[in-house]
Parts: sequence; structure tokens; C-alpha cells
Amino acid sequence: MACGVIGLSLLGSILRDNFGAASSVDVFVELYPLERIGLIGMQNMEAEFAEILGRRVDLRTASELSPLFRDKVVTKAKLLHAAQRRGSVAAGHDLSEAHAQSS
Repeated sequence: MACGVIGLSLLGSILRDNFGAASSVDVFVELYPLERIGLIGMQNMEAEFAEILGRRVDLRTASELSPLFRDKVVTKAKLLHAAQRRGSVAAGHDLSEAHAQSS
């Protein structure tokens, strides 16, 4: 897992019936607070996921999502990975709460 990633979720068409051969995979990442990987780091991470999955990947973070629909997107996302937060005992605490609401 890429350095600084504490949450990795799938969202969008991959979770619906309309996902097809030409569909990209929408991936939502949550980074440690104050983690800065920059545009090139995000592009490299997106390319790495695309290579692993064998299809185009659209990588997003919470800050890239509009506040108007951010909560809706996050609650519908399927959590794949939650790392222990630095200084926290509970692994993936915030992401787990958000995804538990959608289950």
C-alpha cells in the first residue's frame, strides 16, 4: 500500500450493475492528516493501481470531492483497506464509521 494511505475504497460504477468492460475503476483514498504526496505522487499511485487492475483508474481524495455530495459518495463507497491511524488504537476508525452507515 502506498505510503500515507489510511483508507482505500471503491466507488462509482464498479459497485453497480452498469459496470462494463470499458468502465474505469473509481478509487477513493484517504491520506493521513497533513500527508502531502503532491500531484505527481497521486498520478504515480493512480498508474500503479491501473497496472494492478488492468484498466483505467480514477483516483480521488476527499478534498477533490464537492462538499455538496462528498458525504453521499463516502457512505456509498466499499472499503477495501483501513490502516491504523497514527496515534490511534482503532484501525480505520473514521472510515469504518462512514461505511458502517451504508451497510
